[in-house]
Amino acid sequence: MSRFARRKDFNQREVEDALRAAGWQVSDLSFAGRGVPDLLAASACDPAPITLLVEVKMLGEKLTEAETRFHKTFRGNIMIVDSGTCAVVLANEIRARHLGVNYV
Repeated sequence: MSRFARRKDFNQREVEDALRAAGWQVSDLSFAGRGVPDLLAASACDPAPITLLVEVKMLGEKLTEAETRFHKTFRGNIMIVDSGTCAVVLANEIRARHLGVNYV
């Protein structure tokens, strides 16, 4: 196994399941490494689909150097979450902003 091989955070499955239950399509990118976030989420039912990159961290865990570089240069939607609940709330806030809706 390469020294760059990735392990999944213990809470990644929870985040994936929560986003799927909220209607998001989710793809696992955790194998990519080099600072690429763990998940790709898409809202397929919107008039203009929204895509999000999702970095899953354990509570209190910090970004690596590679992740920090990626986050600084990526120009799309990206969020850092530590739970399924947090992921759904943030994803829905971003979705609402894109659709021009007030999200409460």
